[in-house]
Parts: sequence; C-alpha cells; structure tokens
Amino acid sequence: MLTPFLNSPVDSVYEYRANQQLRDIMETAIKNITIDLKTETIKKSRPYTLKIIKTQKEYEKLLTYWNEDNILLEKLKGIE
Repeated sequence: MLTPFLNSPVDSVYEYRANQQLRDIMETAIKNITIDLKTETIKKSRPYTLKIIKTQKEYEKLLTYWNEDNILLEKLKGIE
C-alpha cells in the first residue's frame, strides 16, 4: 500500500484514514522496520487519519559520518 508513496521522489506525506485497529497495525509495521518515516495521528474527523511523513534522519546521520571521515583523511594527509 505504501510502495507508491515510498518510491515517489516528490511525495513526502501520506495520509492513511482508517479505524484505530488498522492505524495501529500500520504504525507498528512502520516502527518495526528500518525506514525514515515518522507518524502522527490527526484527530479532526472520524475515522482518524494516520499521517506518515518521510524524514531524512538516516541520510543526515550518514552525511555526518562522511564529513567526519573526510576531516580525518585530511589530517592523515597532513602527517605524510
């Protein structure tokens, strides 16, 4: 169900309107896999909507590591 959303380079938010049991199942499934998504429940109307938002936390973490590695490489070059 989420495949088109996850594969989309332009969509960053998916709204899943369903009863609480189905929303809970979806939220649990998202939390049990390694993926950059966060969720929040919108309680404006019934059934509530589970808002699924793409994040870039993993990318930002890896970019930080890459930058730290580059700094270390530059220091090593200076030792030669």
